[in-house]
Amino acid sequence: MPPDRGEGDRIVEALVQRREAGLDPKTLPITVYGVKDDADTLKRYRYAGIHAVILALKAAKADETLPILDKFAATMRGV
Repeated sequence: MPPDRGEGDRIVEALVQRREAGLDPKTLPITVYGVKDDADTLKRYRYAGIHAVILALKAAKADETLPILDKFAATMRGV
């Protein structure tokens, strides 16, 4: 069963429909830009067959950015 849908997930919904119709989501690679560190959203993207995600990140110095990247990496490992 697919994870609950979030608001604005039209691309995910279309990919889930393709998947459930027996079409391989890998034949339509999609990258989602501006992703937030949210495990539920990332799970929906993975289920739908999203090819890649690009994290939304403000420009900042390494001491501010690296902890955010570490947290995102931990979230991705749990998805």
